[in-house]
Amino acid sequence: MSEIEECLFCKENASYEGKGPLDQTYEVNCPNCGIYRISSKVKIGICDDYTSYAYLISGLIREKNNLGLTLEVITSDNILSLISDPLIPKTLMQRLDKIILYFYSQTSYFGEDIFIDNEKYSIAYAKKIDELNWFIQLLIQEGYLSRSLSLTFKGWERAEKLISTNNYSNKVFVAMGFKEDLLEAHEKAIKTACKECGFNSLLISEKEHNEGITDRIIAEIKTSKFMITDFTYNNCGAYFEAGYAQGRGLEVIRTCKKEWFDGEDENGNKNHVHFDINHYNFIIWKDYNDLKEKLINRIRATIL
Repeated sequence: MSEIEECLFCKENASYEGKGPLDQTYEVNCPNCGIYRISSKVKIGICDDYTSYAYLISGLIREKNNLGLTLEVITSDNILSLISDPLIPKTLMQRLDKIILYFYSQTSYFGEDIFIDNEKYSIAYAKKIDELNWFIQLLIQEGYLSRSLSLTFKGWERAEKLISTNNYSNKVFVAMGFKEDLLEAHEKAIKTACKECGFNSLLISEKEHNEGITDRIIAEIKTSKFMITDFTYNNCGAYFEAGYAQGRGLEVIRTCKKEWFDGEDENGNKNHVHFDINHYNFIIWKDYNDLKEKLINRIRATIL
């Protein structure tokens, strides 16, 4: 049996339906946010620190619904972490981009006029419908939308650029050798650093597939937000993968173990990393904690 109550994040009327034993979770169907699930503790207001950011969570729920991404149950433990999700826009232009992408996703042919439901202002991470209308007028003024609310050529071009650069992706492709210490570095440092910044790291050895390994690597890079490449032991594949990602315009964070980067080969030559790339700004790490902290700082400074 569903009940009508205010949505926790946008205050629109939404239906709540209890799920599981003793209604431990609730499925909420909100006309603005879309469908999401919350724990009973969140429903009764155990955690209210999120209230000033509620409109951002509303937009995040709407966008994940639109993209078909999995939504975890919102609990008192994870609700504040939602604010750091990489999908959430940080600037005005990023919020405008959300509208452009929404129009693009709803358009079946060039020149089609798109109706914007007044109950879906969360597509722009807006606090209310007036703010969404202001954004739309700005997009018309700047030439991204026509007055009849269809994407112009400029708007279409902007949408395709955003899609090609994986603006909406929360995936990070990781390239490295499969030696034991590097696999442990991925597990204890890279994966945890990415997660803390709202991203999911992917090492190709963890991915089940039936394709050729190179085809799978290329496919995964194409759908990643950015890339982390560790050049310890001079793994040749890492050079190829980093070059391909850079050629597609993806940010590449380069890392290397200190004793390898600063070591000497049998001829007494320093720096085992190839001279073609040793001028890039590497993260030189000593141990797993060092790598994790430096990665978090680099991601926050250059990606978020």
